[in-house]
Amino acid sequence: MVRNCVGKPILQILCALLVGASQAGGIGSTTVDSAGPVIQFQTAADLGCAAQYQGDVKGQFYSDTACATVVAIDGSVYAPEQIPAGSGLTKVGLRYSPLTIAGNTGPSSIVPQTRTGSGSASDPYTITTSVRAGSRIVLTQSDQYVVGSQRISTTIQLVNPSATPVQVELFRVGDCYAQDSDFGFGQMAQESAACVSGNLARTVRFLATHRPGDGQPTASTFEGYYEDLWLRVATFGPGGARNAFNGSCRCADSIDNSAGLQWTLNVPGNGMSTVTSAVDFGPIATPGGLTLGDNAAPVQNPYGKAYVALGDSYSSGEGAGELENPFNYGYLSETDAENPKNRCHRSKNAYPWLIAKQFGLLGDESQNLDFSFRACSGAVTSDLFTANKSFEANPADRNQNEPAQVDAIGAETDLVTLTIGGNDANFSAMIKSCLAPRAFRQSDCKDQADATIRNYRALAAPVGGVSLLQTYQRIRLRMSPGASFVVFGYPDFTPFGDGCGTARSFSTEESKWLSDWIRTFNSLIERRAAWAGATYVDGDRLFQPINGGNHRICGPGGEWVNGLRGAERLSTSESFHPNRLGQKALYDSFYRRFVLGETNDDLSGAAPKVSLARVFSSAVPAASGVSTVVIRKAQPAAIQLDVVADRATVTSLSYDASAAPDLRLEDPAGTAVPIAPVNPDLLVSRLAGASSINVGATTALEIRQLPAGKYTLRISLPDSAPTAAGVLSVRTTSIADVNLAPVAIAAGTLTTNQRISANASGAVDPEGGPLTYLWSWGDKTSANGDQVTHQYRAPGRYTAELRVADEAGAATTQQLVVETRAQTFATVGLRRIGSSKLLVSVKCLAKLAVGTCHAPLSLVIRPRGGKASSVPVGVEVHSGKLSQTTVSLPGAKGRAFRGSISIAGRVQDDAVRGPQPVTHAAI
Repeated sequence: MVRNCVGKPILQILCALLVGASQAGGIGSTTVDSAGPVIQFQTAADLGCAAQYQGDVKGQFYSDTACATVVAIDGSVYAPEQIPAGSGLTKVGLRYSPLTIAGNTGPSSIVPQTRTGSGSASDPYTITTSVRAGSRIVLTQSDQYVVGSQRISTTIQLVNPSATPVQVELFRVGDCYAQDSDFGFGQMAQESAACVSGNLARTVRFLATHRPGDGQPTASTFEGYYEDLWLRVATFGPGGARNAFNGSCRCADSIDNSAGLQWTLNVPGNGMSTVTSAVDFGPIATPGGLTLGDNAAPVQNPYGKAYVALGDSYSSGEGAGELENPFNYGYLSETDAENPKNRCHRSKNAYPWLIAKQFGLLGDESQNLDFSFRACSGAVTSDLFTANKSFEANPADRNQNEPAQVDAIGAETDLVTLTIGGNDANFSAMIKSCLAPRAFRQSDCKDQADATIRNYRALAAPVGGVSLLQTYQRIRLRMSPGASFVVFGYPDFTPFGDGCGTARSFSTEESKWLSDWIRTFNSLIERRAAWAGATYVDGDRLFQPINGGNHRICGPGGEWVNGLRGAERLSTSESFHPNRLGQKALYDSFYRRFVLGETNDDLSGAAPKVSLARVFSSAVPAASGVSTVVIRKAQPAAIQLDVVADRATVTSLSYDASAAPDLRLEDPAGTAVPIAPVNPDLLVSRLAGASSINVGATTALEIRQLPAGKYTLRISLPDSAPTAAGVLSVRTTSIADVNLAPVAIAAGTLTTNQRISANASGAVDPEGGPLTYLWSWGDKTSANGDQVTHQYRAPGRYTAELRVADEAGAATTQQLVVETRAQTFATVGLRRIGSSKLLVSVKCLAKLAVGTCHAPLSLVIRPRGGKASSVPVGVEVHSGKLSQTTVSLPGAKGRAFRGSISIAGRVQDDAVRGPQPVTHAAI
């Protein structure tokens, strides 16, 4: 019974309350109707099966019921009494024996068929059927469905009531009719065989879903002509040649197709064997063509959890404490341990835990039902793919025995989330440099610019060790068909204003510089995620909403990011990470973007009031937009692209790497639009038109600054392709077409003859294009270039300005105050306090100094008759103020210190000038 339950997951859950059951003719069957997308499934009392998918006219198997569980024992094949077009079972002269209803021939306590459940994850719709295969085996099959899922899960228990072991060949097979098509192609992966619809967008996939340690043998696979499948099963009858399933696949042939799995089981005497599998009716959403059976990447973990969370400290929940109890981080004990050393700091306050909890994947939270939390504090891109095994061998590696994060992904994984790249991008070094008290600094924290730019370019490169695009591709190769991949950006953690202690470590220019880099890096993540066909979530928009209430450090809306955890905790990793409220905001951005299908632009506004479902499978990825096409040589498939004004349209095509497709783009009038190759040295193309890039098993097409309308993308296999047909997964994303302004870096050094050497080589265009540089010196002269010198003609104070512009005209400026006068702008004093202390004072003159005075000083203390020692002293003082600090003198012990004390160093302010040297006679 088809019901109008198409739409949001919430509607599907409401529709799930409408459930019907019926007994079909013949031997009888039980049927469940649901909200979909599998709107009906049926199990016959002798284990025939049927399913109806939302939007299709006919069922997913030929004549609805050409799907079966079949058992072969001792040369006898036991199968449902009626299999449409299943005559292949008799072609070798076999009269197969029907599977009989257990209650008719066996113990009366066995109930032939029951139906239970409400369709939720904790209480799925369940049809339980018991049969006998001759006199040797009692088989009980449980078919389960959760509303919102594209999959029916099956558990089969085979009980041997005799004392003699029994070898059983078990089959789960079907003659496919995917998306109303009796013809189609095939797809093969480890323990997975699928029919691909001839109508291009759907599979019927049989896959094994067993868990490690359950003793279930590996399933063999088959895809091919429907009659060939039944003939193979028939060979296990009397005198048969035992032509087992062997992984063969007529993947590239358009045929009347079928698919299935086979297990060889040794059921012990008076014992039981269990097999778990599923039939998945979802869209094709995986790299891999019709030759995937030969070219598939090995899956190291074929099981996996429904949800796998990968990434670094922003995913693990580092620092996710509460405002009223900031050091209650909620870390899982085994990830906050010394022996073995592990500081992954996976927190129950982190957004992955909130996702798993909301979707019912944690059970009562005393057990982890279907959630693999692998994110780890300090992780870099290589940690996704490489195990961290020995802290002793590499002291820089904080975490012992942490496996490669992607090893958690398997055939059962429906969702992968990821935050990665911040550690590769040099953020930690930038923050530590900016955090150092300015009185102790030997250089400006923006001197990290060279390393930041170098790392940014490596992350932006199409290929390479830390390439984001290549990283995303490698993860997608581990994922199952239909699984969703969600990539998060980083919230801006830089101080807002100077209203709190943390902000005082940063100058206004430094905060702006760091904030610009985070914005730039997030833009790179968004584009590379679109290229790879992932869903990007811009959680930073909730931290800085357009309606005010900024939630950065010192923000007026309340901090969602930790500031510095006290001066004595300068190196603590919890600083500059989202607190519990920040992690909740990241979860909220995920739910709105991924589940509700809002755009990233929508996240800038107030959060809507939503009723959250506790059913993970109902979280249909409204934002995924995945479709599938079959392409052939000289027979292009057509995809419609909605091009929107002022936005970039990115189409990601994933395919078998042996056959990159040919592309032809046509505008709404049917006129061909040239597609230029992307220059890999340009991080983002700024030119109007269409461009594409091929990397590995992905082609990304980007359309920018073209008139809005419906464009047609025609895709075909090149003549050189080794196969006649291929399968493409297609995902189109619309991105705000914003030209990111350059990140300006201005530095200067003043020589004694009033000449300034100015340097802007640290400036960078986030898109990788050329820059122009204009220096205005403040004396009505100017110059062009990234490294220039200027001679001031008269002593004085000048405001010089650097303007950096990209080729699209976006520009940023940075000012330098240049002081060419030789001045005493601070005074430094020493004074003894009692017998054992020294008072160091610095006064910054109000009318002469610019900003704050910083005095990195050294005291040279030489006790009489003893060895001299140097004591660093840092003093920081605002203009016009006096700052003092005390230093203990060594060796006094109640007696007056005897010896000499001298002081050396410099006093500097925020102006470009020669630092004021400081010396003091011995006292």
